[in-house]
Amino acid sequence: MSDRDQFLVLMAALLAMVVVFFRYTGRRRAPAPRTRPTVPDDRRPTVLVLSAAVGGGHNAAASAVAAALEAAGWRTATLDALQQMSPQLDAALRWGYATMLRRAPWLYEIAFRCFALPGMRDLIRLGSGLLYGGRLLRIVEETRPALVVSTYPVLTATLGYLRRRGRLSVPAVGVVSDYGVHPMWVAPGIDQHLFVSSISTPAARVIGSRVAVVEPLVGPEFREAPSRADARAALGLPPDEFLALIVGGAWGIGDLEGAAERAVRAGVAAVIVTGHNDALRRRLTRRFAGAPRVRVQGWTSEMPRLLAAADCLIQNAGGVTCLEAIHCRVPILIYEAVPGHGRLNAEMMERAGAATWIRRPEDLEATLRAAADGRAPLPPPRPEPARPVAAAVLETLRPAPAATTSAGGAPRWSSPVRRTLAGVATVVLLVLLSLSSWSVALAARGLRMDVPGANPAPGLVSVGVLATDPATARAVEQVVVQQHLPVTVFVDRAAVAGLTPASGVVFGVAEDPHASVISAPWQVRGQVRDAARALRAATGSTAHYFLPARQDVNLTALAVMPQPAHLVFAEPRGTAGIQPGVYVIDLSGMPPDVAVQTIRQRLDVIQGKGLRCVSLAQLAS
Repeated sequence: MSDRDQFLVLMAALLAMVVVFFRYTGRRRAPAPRTRPTVPDDRRPTVLVLSAAVGGGHNAAASAVAAALEAAGWRTATLDALQQMSPQLDAALRWGYATMLRRAPWLYEIAFRCFALPGMRDLIRLGSGLLYGGRLLRIVEETRPALVVSTYPVLTATLGYLRRRGRLSVPAVGVVSDYGVHPMWVAPGIDQHLFVSSISTPAARVIGSRVAVVEPLVGPEFREAPSRADARAALGLPPDEFLALIVGGAWGIGDLEGAAERAVRAGVAAVIVTGHNDALRRRLTRRFAGAPRVRVQGWTSEMPRLLAAADCLIQNAGGVTCLEAIHCRVPILIYEAVPGHGRLNAEMMERAGAATWIRRPEDLEATLRAAADGRAPLPPPRPEPARPVAAAVLETLRPAPAATTSAGGAPRWSSPVRRTLAGVATVVLLVLLSLSSWSVALAARGLRMDVPGANPAPGLVSVGVLATDPATARAVEQVVVQQHLPVTVFVDRAAVAGLTPASGVVFGVAEDPHASVISAPWQVRGQVRDAARALRAATGSTAHYFLPARQDVNLTALAVMPQPAHLVFAEPRGTAGIQPGVYVIDLSGMPPDVAVQTIRQRLDVIQGKGLRCVSLAQLAS
């Protein structure tokens, strides 16, 4: 099959997947039993608060808004509107979000940046309105509220679509609980956006929306938190030690283990909260069984006491847990920030004086040690003027000023057809880019990924050998060990059988180099991960690198790459093509003696060209 035919097949498959996804999530199935919001039977006006269980922060923010309105004398109804609007979309977003953050954070970073493009934003807003606007409108009309509040971006975008077209008659409020605001989290048509910091407001001002900065979105239990001494006594924590509270959100995502290890080395006590991640809780309980200063805690309702007892919070994404710490005046350290919104939050919170961003892992240990012995106390979050949440929400019932207009006099969010076409063009461009080798180079530069060969230094070459036969793999392994060659050995599942344990060789796994047709990505992913597991079982060594089969490496290779391997940007070349970068010698089909002789000849040629042979790790540094 030619490259052109392969490209057409892949494009058709991508188009089919998009059509099936939107048709499946947008199709109206037989009515399912609907959980109606509980509304007290009185004459007070109702505020409908909509949320989604994608992570725990959106629901926590919704609960805080509802509690504030109830305290102000209003009736509220809180609903997981995403699940009611489309159970399929709800399941897809929850699964996709959790899977990307846990297994492919680089993919989440790419999606986070792509969805910030103007055309892409408008396309998503239009799609959510067309597919789900009618359903969300029926959900709202069942409650007959005076006001609607959304704490989840997809719901905010759909409400904005309905308001812009006059289909939703009551005002709508969008709540953003992060310091760093993605452009998709605000929506044209929303009457007012609420933010937790003044540093976040420009995102909504550019679309002409009213904005308000509100107090931290925390539940009433945090406003009655005990003293530090009482909290530690109630929780059975040491009364005088420096205590770090390590939290990874509702799903327990991030390097919580690494943070705890550095806390232990710094000589401080630590409480790790793993949320609903029971597998992580069990693993960390075993890992720190011999560390009396470390306590591992699953999902808990004791966060007000834990924050009151803590000397600092170590977090990786910002969000509602950080808002709770800000309210409690607990210093915040952002460590190993998750891609996307985590890194954006870290940057904006540091700029606002709300947190300290620990950019290097080794700095966490030094920071904790200096704080514990009093040499460099951690600064508490810097306060800023803010309004009570209830007052800001209810202000939306007042008449809004005229919409912000562009130079031509039309609202900034007009010309939906033009923007939608721009969104379609953006999607096509992104698909084409993802199929090219440029995408890997851009990802390596933009995401600071280690991709050996993507940007090689002059005069340096790293050699890899590809072995697909067990006997050849054994012979290559022996010569690399005996002569201390800086050579990486790439193997497939079959070649693993010839390797020996603990040889000290740097290994990688390779995709089938002689595949002549397009293989399904999930099949390739299964094959290479099976090879990585076999390599670890046979040698005790992790697969440090992944070698794709095709010369035009694209983002598909990142999707099938086993973790925690690094992608190698390389292609087999003849001796005449040796140049700085990664040079792979394909030994497939060669007997062991010929393979060893070939390696020696190629290394001599490299030396004769005045190039210095280094390891892949040195080439990527």
